[in-house]
Amino acid sequence: YMAGRTLRTTLPGSADGAQPNGSGGSTHDAFIIASTTDLGAPRPVADLKVTKTGSEHPIAHRWVLYDISVENLGPDPAPGARIQDVLPPELLAAGWTCTASGGASCAQVSGSGSIDMQTTLPVNGKLTFALCGRSAGASLIVNTAEASVSNAMLDPISANNHASAVTQDDSLFGDGFEDIDLPPWCPPAG
Repeated sequence: YMAGRTLRTTLPGSADGAQPNGSGGSTHDAFIIASTTDLGAPRPVADLKVTKTGSEHPIAHRWVLYDISVENLGPDPAPGARIQDVLPPELLAAGWTCTASGGASCAQVSGSGSIDMQTTLPVNGKLTFALCGRSAGASLIVNTAEASVSNAMLDPISANNHASAVTQDDSLFGDGFEDIDLPPWCPPAG
């Protein structure tokens, strides 16, 4: 894969172009080949893979827990990789944590609201997010996480750059006594 374009410019001389070898009765057109600054070597390639799991049903009719992982399958490191999980309107609040492995590092180790992080993912580097969101009482919640490489790179398999988890609220079948020990970074019940 080559990025850029080549410009062909005819040298001045005649209507047909310059005649640098005009002696001896033969004529040859001469051209200047100018390359643009973005013409260069093949771009690096990194296959980012996103997986996501989540609560099938809200916990205690209120919280939804998600596990999100983003991994660089290679063959090149991915500087400037962007990881996003934009919360749907059915989640009123969220808290999250990030852990890294395989030489990767989290730009932030925790946060609240949507996830939007840029980082460098080495080959086989992995970021794992745990996200806890408070349900607005919707009967269906679809939440999607995605990852992308920087504009200077290529990702050969875009189909694995996003993953979704679906949560359905079947509170009709709950008895009100469902409970769980929630992580301390989950948003307060208020």
